[in-house]
Amino acid sequence: MRNSTRSILTALALGCLAMGLRAQHPLTHPSPEPARPGPEARPGPAREGGHGLVQSAAPGLGHPMRPATLMPAMSDRLFMPRATARASVIPTPAFWGQRDLLSEIRIMARRGFIPVLPARNDPEFQGYSYVPAGWIAYGFVVPGKQKLHVRLYHPNTGWFRLAMVDKWGSAAREGMLYNRIYTGNPEVTYDNPGKLAMAVYVIVDDPGWMSTPQNPFTLKVDRSWDPKAEAPQLPEVHGIWAKVEPSAVPAPAPAPATAPAG
Repeated sequence: MRNSTRSILTALALGCLAMGLRAQHPLTHPSPEPARPGPEARPGPAREGGHGLVQSAAPGLGHPMRPATLMPAMSDRLFMPRATARASVIPTPAFWGQRDLLSEIRIMARRGFIPVLPARNDPEFQGYSYVPAGWIAYGFVVPGKQKLHVRLYHPNTGWFRLAMVDKWGSAAREGMLYNRIYTGNPEVTYDNPGKLAMAVYVIVDDPGWMSTPQNPFTLKVDRSWDPKAEAPQLPEVHGIWAKVEPSAVPAPAPAPATAPAG
């Protein structure tokens, strides 16, 4: 009898001790993760003049929602394209099938914003790619129910490819037409099915670094509308892209001189 009474008293004492410790050290729950900036108030790229919140989608432009599969950027900085391996022989269909430039763009978008040049309203203009990245992007704004066609010309056209993506880097936007099987004719087309103006981004892929200031590529642009009468402006910041001026494109370093023979 004494043993059972002692066991009961011991259990009660331990219970009281546990309640006392709980009262002194209340349970804590982790604070909820702060909300990430949404697509309508995404931090703009860091430039001279300060930071600030900017509209991710400009008024009158479509597809404002950020895809759930695209992670928010870790900073508001502008990142120049990273170096890629230079192609030493003319690209083949197998090479293009393995060169996943869109994945590289998605990786860059996780770090910050990607520079894009506003396309000129001329029927054709010249340019050259970033080196050693081997590509460059141009932004176009296509009015509702209008059509855009872009074709690249160069003495070494077979070394180039064109791709077209939307503000989030997706090539699956309705109305985008491009050669899924490489034909040697770098060209892309966008037929805007909606009533609102749409920004699209044309990527010039130049893995052999064939374009230079002395030997630029030429983009011939066919528009179904008159850009002088109707020319919507490319947004300063749009999705993963940030508009830069042509002066921001660094000129490729000159090739090292070869020693004379003998």
